[in-house]
Amino acid sequence: MFAKAPRPGEAKTRLCPPVAPTDAAALAAGFLLDTVEASARVPGVSVHLLFSPPDAAAELRQLLDPRPVLLEPQAAGDLGTRLLHAFRHHCAPGASVVAIGSDTPDLPTSRIEQAFHELEADRGDVVLGPAPDGGYYLIGARVAHPSLFEGIPWSSGDVLSLTLARAREHGLRCRLLEAWEDVDTAAELVRLQRRLGGAPGCAPYTRLALSRLRLLAPGDGLEAPSL
Repeated sequence: MFAKAPRPGEAKTRLCPPVAPTDAAALAAGFLLDTVEASARVPGVSVHLLFSPPDAAAELRQLLDPRPVLLEPQAAGDLGTRLLHAFRHHCAPGASVVAIGSDTPDLPTSRIEQAFHELEADRGDVVLGPAPDGGYYLIGARVAHPSLFEGIPWSSGDVLSLTLARAREHGLRCRLLEAWEDVDTAAELVRLQRRLGGAPGCAPYTRLALSRLRLLAPGDGLEAPSL
């Protein structure tokens, strides 16, 4: 998992405004806890949290305790450099590695488990979970492939298409999972809230953070939580 420490003014800043920085940080903490717990439910998986900034280890350990999560600071550089470093470090012989962010708190555990199954069954060299914004919420592989991470225009709508093109150029077999939306904007937060309204018991920490969200004036782009 890749995540920022849930600090006001540093986490989920694209939600601010309309969400206040302290509330955005509370949401980020909820997202992180729910994503960690969803990942930890996959049988046989070791969960590593690659975090930033590098001085956040103590606060993250306190937030995640007693969950069995291994904490590692992210490498320096852009997202591609950090992802490539993670795959190079963790792709030991025979190991499958799946990388996700903490922006999909309602992502089903079955989706993560499916990614591992695709790799373990050798049905693909790379597994990708498409996001509606043109990126991906998940990438998995058994070998580090630099071409998938170098020179990609991160935070653009071309990330997924360029990653697939790079894979084809290098003869890599790709498996695509079903799409899922990550949550970066107020509109995406509203849609998350609606999904949770129809899925009792899903993402309890995010649900709690939403229920405590200080409401804004009408027209600010965020609906009142109904959870």
